[in-house]
Amino acid sequence: QSEVGAWIMLTRPVSGVVPAGKGSVEHLIRVGPQQLVGVLSEPAGDRLCIGAPTLLIANTAANPRIADGRLAVRLARSLAARGIRSLRFDSSGIGDSSERARDDQTDIPYSDQAVGDVVAAARWLKEAGHHKIVAFGICSGAYASLHAAARAPLAGVIAVNLPVFIWPRGQTLTNAVNNQTNSMRGYAASLRNLDKWRRLLAEGRDLRPVLRALIRFVADVMSVPVRRFMERVGRGGGKDTPRGLLRDMSARGIQTHLIYGTFDAGVDVVVRNFGSASSGAFAHLPNVSIDTQDALDHSLRGTAAAQYVIDRCTALLTGWHAPAVPAVSAGTIAKPKPKPKAETKTKRAIQ
Repeated sequence: QSEVGAWIMLTRPVSGVVPAGKGSVEHLIRVGPQQLVGVLSEPAGDRLCIGAPTLLIANTAANPRIADGRLAVRLARSLAARGIRSLRFDSSGIGDSSERARDDQTDIPYSDQAVGDVVAAARWLKEAGHHKIVAFGICSGAYASLHAAARAPLAGVIAVNLPVFIWPRGQTLTNAVNNQTNSMRGYAASLRNLDKWRRLLAEGRDLRPVLRALIRFVADVMSVPVRRFMERVGRGGGKDTPRGLLRDMSARGIQTHLIYGTFDAGVDVVVRNFGSASSGAFAHLPNVSIDTQDALDHSLRGTAAAQYVIDRCTALLTGWHAPAVPAVSAGTIAKPKPKPKAETKTKRAIQ
């Protein structure tokens, strides 16, 4: 068996059934040596949107590839109707990529394996003829997509409600959940709510965890200008820090689009590492953008939240542009980039 064959393993469909719906055709496929199961969605007929990347949809936590409220299915078929291809798949140990689901799956989200599976799926798409690929994920899926984009041949990432940029070594999901606090905007809103003050006083709740979180938040925000200055003098953090990670990705032309609910705790992670969006948090990173919306709940269970993300992904992909490049230093002549190959339908390995 050839090296490519060993990697891609798409000699036949998992099922003989090829579902076709309004504007879309789907193929059940297996990816990589671990035979991860996924669904490749393509536009029906010749409605391919030239220039639009293929969307690679990662799992959210240990949920199967359909996602909460079948969001991944709705997203994939909506994109196909607009001429955009996508692949949604189950990572190792999840859904159809696990012979027997374990009761305890808390080690799957934020794991190196989850990131590696997204990388494997991206390489599969590359070998199948998809020239531009953008990873997409929600919460832990956003984390896996972000880190896969930093490692794999991806054009970018769309990360929804990303809770953390770097997962601390040794940190368990249980500990992270137990130590989780509300967002600062959430606390600010609660301070203006008299009913919550009455309940707080009546129940005698311990405010020390909130105060500790507030102190850490303020300290981190105050250190942002110092970190900016250190970057200007060439002493910025490495790729194992949030600023170093996005700085490296942006410099390499990998586009990162962050989408958050206004009250999502992940917004605090952005502010404490980059500053507020209103103060130009990513002004120094031309390939990074952020978008916040009041209607977005964390898991996109709300109808308005899900539809907003579907519409936003469609707009980003249909209008995908070449990445911004760093300014060329004086006296250096930039070499012209070769013209990209024309997009074609996926190379048919399924007969």
